Amino acid sequence: MGEKIIKHTITRTPDVVPQTLVLLMDSYDSNRSLFEITDSKFMTIDIIHIKNDHLPQQMANFDRMNKKDTQSFKHHIIDEILYEHYYTCIKEIQNKTTIGAIAVSSRKESLVEISARLRVEFAIPVGTDLACATLFVDKHKMKQKVLEKNIVTALMSDAVLSKGNELIKETGFPVVLKPTKETGSKGVQIIRNRTDFELQLKDIQGKSSQYILEQYIDGDLYRVDGSIENGEIKFFAAFHENPSNYEYFTNRLPLAEVLVKDPQEKKDMKKIANEVITAFKFLNGVFHLELLKNKIDKKFYFLEIAARPGGGAARTIMARHGADLTVQMIRLESGLKGEFLDLPDELHFASVSFLTPDRNKTFIFDSINLPEKVYYKTLKTIDAPCGGKIMGEYDAVNIYFTCTDEKLLLQEVNKCKESLKVTYRSKSALFLPPEVSKGIDLRSDTLTTQSEGMRLYMLNASMGDDCFGENTTVAELEKYCAKLVGKEAAIFVPTGTMSNQIAIRAHTRPGDEVILDACYHINFYESAPTAAFGHVSTNLIRADRGIFSVKDIQKVIDSKPRGPLYSKTKLILLENTINAGGGAVLPLENLKEIKKFADTEKFKIHMDGARLLNASVAAKMKPSELAKYADSVGICFAKGLGAPFGSILCGDREFIDRAKIYRKWFGGALHQAGFMAAAAQYSLNEDWENILQRDHDNAKFIESALQNILPIEKVTEVETNIVIVDLDGLCEKMEMIEALRNNGVLAFPWCDNKIRFITSRNVASFKEINTATDIICETFKQFIKL
Repeated sequence: MGEKIIKHTITRTPDVVPQTLVLLMDSYDSNRSLFEITDSKFMTIDIIHIKNDHLPQQMANFDRMNKKDTQSFKHHIIDEILYEHYYTCIKEIQNKTTIGAIAVSSRKESLVEISARLRVEFAIPVGTDLACATLFVDKHKMKQKVLEKNIVTALMSDAVLSKGNELIKETGFPVVLKPTKETGSKGVQIIRNRTDFELQLKDIQGKSSQYILEQYIDGDLYRVDGSIENGEIKFFAAFHENPSNYEYFTNRLPLAEVLVKDPQEKKDMKKIANEVITAFKFLNGVFHLELLKNKIDKKFYFLEIAARPGGGAARTIMARHGADLTVQMIRLESGLKGEFLDLPDELHFASVSFLTPDRNKTFIFDSINLPEKVYYKTLKTIDAPCGGKIMGEYDAVNIYFTCTDEKLLLQEVNKCKESLKVTYRSKSALFLPPEVSKGIDLRSDTLTTQSEGMRLYMLNASMGDDCFGENTTVAELEKYCAKLVGKEAAIFVPTGTMSNQIAIRAHTRPGDEVILDACYHINFYESAPTAAFGHVSTNLIRADRGIFSVKDIQKVIDSKPRGPLYSKTKLILLENTINAGGGAVLPLENLKEIKKFADTEKFKIHMDGARLLNASVAAKMKPSELAKYADSVGICFAKGLGAPFGSILCGDREFIDRAKIYRKWFGGALHQAGFMAAAAQYSLNEDWENILQRDHDNAKFIESALQNILPIEKVTEVETNIVIVDLDGLCEKMEMIEALRNNGVLAFPWCDNKIRFITSRNVASFKEINTATDIICETFKQFIKL
């Protein structure tokens, strides 16, 4: 069991009892901090995580949301969802503090029961009680209670031959065999004849208590999500699902979920919800109820209920509109009142979901091919992604629709559902190419390889000649990128170095001076072309991690004579993120201050934004919000974005017109550039925010592990996807590089006696980054022992 403690200065009002909230968590999606969610009722919050593939991202997301708070919180990590593990952990917590509540942030039924058992054990007065919680996690007990209260539902029997025969005599075939403690239709079988029936029951012989048999009802599936306070439903939202979950999971049919607005249907469903909640004596919490609408008698039948938020697209749609039931679950189980939740009446919501080929494996979605993608892109009343949107690493892809016209919404949902196609591949396709297959490659994000989807997308690029202005793919990319960073125009160029050199030449005249930090790429790697092509002199600042201020600029300006015969400062160069600074992000205040100074002095500013999108994700700001403090900005497509080629240079139209001249001079004007522009376009259509965030989380994971075995000053603070380690006093860097390679990790020798690790999409899964981190730490320990 590991523990990570994050401490803050504690400020409390005198009337608050200093208690601790224990949160059992395997997901945390809210963009609000836990202390805000719980009205700062608790002095501390202890979070018990289940170790899984997504743990680094979950912890990093939680840390980002909570780091601004003045209270303190602790992370505890356990290996399995077992009551004993939680009990041991909470016992340790209780020895140090007073526990005021035990809440859950999860969509796992088992945690609802475990948390209820823990409340009994530790005498916690708030939260769902054990008798009620047991009904939610055991479908056998759940159905018995519902049948006992005469709530409309399918008939049920034990999963043994004698009882099953009695059920079949009454209902006929088909019948449904389902596990008592599974979700999402896992293990559900529809048995259609006597032979299959006998074979299935024989197959589960000895495990029959883990299953139930149920009458099959041919009907449409509806899901209801809501919150309940003091036994009264406070929030209620119903979605019509088509097809059923069984068909969705078993046959991989696209699933449509449409918000129910019909008053009578809502009334009928709410009646059953109230009956079930009353029968279960469920007083405070959230629920996820599933109902079937019988195609024959048109009545709603109870299917099952859970005391946690539902999953899938419906949950995301509601959260987008302010109805986050995970937040309400935490509040209500913590003894707080629920918040007022409502969905806008004027809008209709829907989604279409498509699963991966194997529900037990995570695949990489390369693209979604929607019909008439231009129509989707331009239709004002439909909120859905355009064709070619890349979804990244998911179990399913969800396309969302919001519309004020219900008929139009249903029309578009059906069209999408019928013709939706995706391309995908197994995670195994992300493994390293043969030439570096002996190591997990953390040398650079320039080594990202292209997906099959990207290569196929390139084949459909415009064949026009860009030098004649006839390549529509290049033109679309330039227009999109200019808008992305808030500039008037853009120009596609082969490399980031060329982007920088064109900018210097277009902003200055021979003999002018440019100011930048010594560690910037333009000085470190591009000093020769800056002199040869730019014909400018450089005046270097040497700031910590390359983050300089106006005071630093003024100092280097004043360090030289400034008469008419000397060079004149004309351009300030920035880098964001700063490679040699360990992926540092330029603070917004510095950007504002430098821009104000430059405008006063009539200097221009160019930003080398090779990794600007990394900075955007880390700063939680749009690229345009960061780029507005520069007159020109370049972005590289061949790093974390994963394209094989290219950068974009953006600025005002006059600047781009000059840039086109120098692109030609420098040999960078390409004819049929559509293939490469298409790769860049594809990379920007991806869910790049989440992909880059995962890279940042993985880098933080490496940093955190190294800080446990090295002095903290040896590891440069990680802000994005770069980890730099100082080896002074430990070994020579090439010794470490070789030792890491022999153990299975590739790292990059950096300046002085340092090495660098860069995380990227080439190392996408938690398993890979966990393996790499273990290798890195064990290798370092070998040298520490020496």
